[in-house]
Amino acid sequence: MNIAFVCTAEFEPFFYKCLVDNIKKEKINTFYAGFLIDTRRAIAKIKQQPYPLKLNFTEFFKYRLKDSLFSHCQLQDIVDYDFSRLSRDGFRVNREKIIEKAIYYEKFFDSFYHRFGINSVVVWNYFPTMVAVARLVAERQGIKVIYLENGPLRNTLMIDKEGVNFQSSLSAKNKDFYLNQKKPDCESKDYKCYEPACDCQNIAVNKGIMSPLKKMLYAILMRNFIYRHFFPELTDDRLLDSLAKKIYRSFLPPDKVKLPDKFIFLPLQYSYDTQVLVNSPWLKDMPSFIEVCYKVVKEAAGDYSIVVKEHPDDFGRKDYSWLKKKYPEIIWLKKYNIKKVLKNSSAVITINSSVGIEALVEYKPVIVLGNSFYNVEGVVHKAASLGSLKEAVKAALGSGLDRGLIDKFLYYLRFNYLVEGNPGRCDRYSLSAASVRLEKLLKTGERR
Repeated sequence: MNIAFVCTAEFEPFFYKCLVDNIKKEKINTFYAGFLIDTRRAIAKIKQQPYPLKLNFTEFFKYRLKDSLFSHCQLQDIVDYDFSRLSRDGFRVNREKIIEKAIYYEKFFDSFYHRFGINSVVVWNYFPTMVAVARLVAERQGIKVIYLENGPLRNTLMIDKEGVNFQSSLSAKNKDFYLNQKKPDCESKDYKCYEPACDCQNIAVNKGIMSPLKKMLYAILMRNFIYRHFFPELTDDRLLDSLAKKIYRSFLPPDKVKLPDKFIFLPLQYSYDTQVLVNSPWLKDMPSFIEVCYKVVKEAAGDYSIVVKEHPDDFGRKDYSWLKKKYPEIIWLKKYNIKKVLKNSSAVITINSSVGIEALVEYKPVIVLGNSFYNVEGVVHKAASLGSLKEAVKAALGSGLDRGLIDKFLYYLRFNYLVEGNPGRCDRYSLSAASVRLEKLLKTGERR
């Protein structure tokens, strides 16, 4: 069996190697594809050959539309996520350059899969340009694709043949499917019932290839000079941004706020989350989300307060001061225990955040505004438009919860679909579970 791992981040080669090492298979050949310098260095660190064998930056933009088997419309869709993400952050992005880069990826993967007789392709996420091209070329050649992503519960993973999040096989499962599931045998109804059972040792998979200082210098030199020219789909300063956020969080004091007796909780999502950019048909950013929810809550439930919590990954990056001035009655949180917020909330409104799952664990009414795998009738209230949101708020606050159905949904999600694992950490139990799932999909192609 020949497996291609498409690597877009430094942690991936380490994690994939751990998964493969746990697979009990006599004959398995692995091939690692990566284009970023830090990713290629990580592949070499695990004693694997990074492909392509040699990067020739001058070839990145030599192809034109006539060289691609994809239509222009398909190529527009392929690059849409990265283009939208970067444009939103104020970068001057040349969409046609990203399309040319996508065609280069197409040519590479087409040759790569043929050359090594690839049977299966493993990718992280679904939408970034390189991943999108890798999976579409694989599908065109009839090659199996397996998708991985962080799960919505702590220390869990999604491993699926359909995709991740809304694109996963979970989205095809409806209320009847969950009603037919067995009654959970876990009597405890607290959050621990749905958390990983193992006592993780938290052994780091990736010990780090560069020191923090080297990483900062690398970010400045590579991201601001080389990557801006040769990787237009990645023209952001993620390493610098990550360091800045860590410093910001360390000095951020806890919020000293007394939560109101009755409030609706709005957890903000990361501004560049694929869930917002791709899986939210009618609300495309957090300011729009807040303004729409504020208007509806005041009309449908005027006696309820509104509590908003900013996403940690947007600290120091997104400024909501103008919204705070516009809506002074909203209670804003940055550093506050989210479990406490959920326990005390009356309802939760989200586009499609994993916080919605955490709210279900606390048996809180959840209103979902976007596309989500947990948008299941009877489990949450769906609001696909401004008009339906008002009715959803009234229903969420006025009707009871089907706890039995919620329990079955959560039990299936946690113990049948998700597997234990963390891409940045390693312990035998969690990697064993993830490896078993991966091996099952590689061997049988069974869809969960």
